[in-house]
Amino acid sequence: VVQPNRAPVSDAGDDQTVDTGETVTLDGTGSSDLDGNTISYSWSQTSGTSVTLSDSAASSPTFTAPSTAGALQFRLNVTDGTLHSTDTVTVTVRDASTTVAITHVDGGSGFVSYTNGMTVNTDTPKFRGTSSGYSSITLQVLDSNGTLTQIGTGTDVNDDGSFQRGGTTLSDGTYTILVGGTSLGTITVTTADGATTVPARPQNLQVASVTNNTVTLNWSLPDDSSITGYKIMARNPVLQDEFSVLVEDTGSAGNSYTVQNLEPNTNYVFRIIAINEIGESVSSKPAGTRTAS
Repeated sequence: VVQPNRAPVSDAGDDQTVDTGETVTLDGTGSSDLDGNTISYSWSQTSGTSVTLSDSAASSPTFTAPSTAGALQFRLNVTDGTLHSTDTVTVTVRDASTTVAITHVDGGSGFVSYTNGMTVNTDTPKFRGTSSGYSSITLQVLDSNGTLTQIGTGTDVNDDGSFQRGGTTLSDGTYTILVGGTSLGTITVTTADGATTVPARPQNLQVASVTNNTVTLNWSLPDDSSITGYKIMARNPVLQDEFSVLVEDTGSAGNSYTVQNLEPNTNYVFRIIAINEIGESVSSKPAGTRTAS
């Protein structure tokens, strides 16, 4: 029995979002012929600002995204010489000058600065961000199963470019934060036991020992098992009005730390801040000393 010829399957690839001026590659390599026949490709543009394909008969031609933002649509026609099939793909060109970023996240105890990969102990996190060049923003998260969920229902952007979204319940897991298909980072949501608020304030900060370029600080451990480290700040009371950060994170929950690379014969006033996965505590009361000559 002779098997009748079957039409090939055209696959124009996934939709893409690119910046103006970017080199774009269309992908028809997923096309196939069920009978194993050799197939040929023919790409054509059906809408949007006109662009020039490097080779319309190639499986994966390229082009340069135009300087104007907008949607471009392409059709891929695949034939085995007798039968053919078509598929389309959309390339969304965005203005390269547009930017968007998540700046703060509320994990249930108030907004803290967002860091990529942070964990929040709530199933309804809130997000704040800034943008430039966007008149509206739809904030989404993508879970490990490929499911997209919109955060909040609004798309508004304030006059200063800021925005806030929240109110959507998420399951435990790690999510990629997206705007227009572009990743802004990841966040892990957990409702398991753990830190639910910023840490307690460190108490009884004292200077334990001093050399010409180091100071060892001791303090009482707060009754808070969620602490993962401490931030060390200092100022020269003669020259500085504000504290500056000397150590961003000690990386230890211990109650002693030696600050190094200090100036000799110099007055210093220190404060420390406890850190956990939610955020930072109120700073401790100050402790002062003078390094040795």
